[in-house]
Order: sequence, then C-alpha cells, then structure tokens
Amino acid sequence: MEKYATLIVTTKGVEQEYATRTMDPEVEKARFEHKQRLKQMELETMERIERVKIEIEKEKLAIEKHRFEVDKELKKAEFEAKQRAENDEVRLLKRYGEVLSPLK
Repeated sequence: MEKYATLIVTTKGVEQEYATRTMDPEVEKARFEHKQRLKQMELETMERIERVKIEIEKEKLAIEKHRFEVDKELKKAEFEAKQRAENDEVRLLKRYGEVLSPLK
C-alpha cells in the first residue's frame, strides 16, 4: 500500500510539473506558431506538388499534340506521293496510248 501511495504522490508531482509547464503562455504561443508554420509549409508543399503535376500534364499534352501533327503531316506527304505516282502512271499510259494510236 505504501508503494501505491508513493506512486500516487510521485505521479501527482509529475502531473503538477507538466501542468505548470504547459500552462506557460509563452511556450503555448511558440508551440501554436510552430504548428501554424508547419501547416503553412505543408500547404505550400502541396501547392508546389500540384503545380508540378499540372506542368507535367501540360508537357504530356504538348508532346501528344506534336505527335499527332507529325502523323498528320506524314500521312499528307504519303497521300501526295501516292497521288503523284498515280498521276505519273496515268500520264505514262496516255503517252503509250498516243504513241500506239497512230499505229492502228
């Protein structure tokens, strides 16, 4: 029982000391300001992360747009080359026809 009483007395002393320390307004003010700074830094970090994510997404979209433009130009060039080749064939066939028509 004496050990229990000693423990209670010791614990009360610790509680009183803790209560005295936490009640100091300067310490509480400093702790509050520190928590506010930490929250502000966390918010700023989250904002920076979001901005970086947005920039990365913009870059991805720009790359995708450029790829589509290059594909479009490539298909256009292929189509024009095919048209030229067909036109050359038609011209060649017409020439053969013209050359062969007097022979008939």
